[in-house]
Amino acid sequence: MASKKKKPAKKRHKDSPRKPRDWPVVRARCATAIIALVLIGAGGAWVLGLGPLRSFVAKTQDGSPTTVTLRINWPMIADPNAASDDDAQTHVVRMPYVGRDRARMIEAVALQQVSADPFDLGSLRELCEYIERTGWAKAGVSATRLPGDIVEIEAQWRYPSWVVRRAGSDYVIGDDYGLLPLVAGAEGESFRFLDGTALRYITGELPEPPRDSVSGLAYGVQWPGTSLRDAVHLLEFLQPEADIWWQVAGVRIEPGAWENELVIVTDTGSRIIWGRPPGEGGGLEISDDVKLAHLKAAKRHTGRIDWRESLIDVRTEQFEIDRTAQSE
Repeated sequence: MASKKKKPAKKRHKDSPRKPRDWPVVRARCATAIIALVLIGAGGAWVLGLGPLRSFVAKTQDGSPTTVTLRINWPMIADPNAASDDDAQTHVVRMPYVGRDRARMIEAVALQQVSADPFDLGSLRELCEYIERTGWAKAGVSATRLPGDIVEIEAQWRYPSWVVRRAGSDYVIGDDYGLLPLVAGAEGESFRFLDGTALRYITGELPEPPRDSVSGLAYGVQWPGTSLRDAVHLLEFLQPEADIWWQVAGVRIEPGAWENELVIVTDTGSRIIWGRPPGEGGGLEISDDVKLAHLKAAKRHTGRIDWRESLIDVRTEQFEIDRTAQSE
């Protein structure tokens, strides 16, 4: 038999010397790997846990009334209907400046806009939009969710300042000319707000109030045009003069030769032709300070800024009295 040839044995090579390990590099790579694993695990836990967390919140609210509480930064005024007692001078009962009933109604509707879900930011935006649509708050309302199911509302509030009397209707506007959801008193009567403030009226040549195609009157929207602002400027010019202000009932805007003329209407219905808005005088008209001096002189001599006449004109140095005119 032929014998099998043995394969020659492989020569064993001596192991080459190992290089020393760079331990700082090893430690850095291990740390990077560990951090990556931690982040991956945390992300997975968040993704897996977000659903159950939302489900848990929904289950705890399902079939139960919302527990959200509103905290609104209402301006506060003294309650005119609070019962008086011996401690009335030291303890003043205060209420939201819009009135207790109106504040409760606004808060009740506002709560319907808020979701009890703490992740629902859209409902907070809807809440802010509703507060602005009421007409009481100026633009820029903010809502913040606080611990304890509290939603805090911060706003700059529109305070009733003037009454616009147009086409048989009275509209209350704020200091920024924004329309308020208030019904003024009957024509001929001064509108008084809850704190007792009597509002002067503006009437005459005025554009229509701001309107919304859906809801009718657009509360919170500024009254269009410039004539209303001209009349307000005159009222603001007269207001610091306490000795004559109480006899001013309002301002009427009438068409003039070149532009609208402003006419002061007194509490007895007499008219005082003032002319151009304060700060815009010129031509034959005297300065605003001289016009004001005419009113003060009339008050000193007769006790009335209208000289107890139905119509006077204070636009010139020698003011005129029209005894043939009838009072309003």
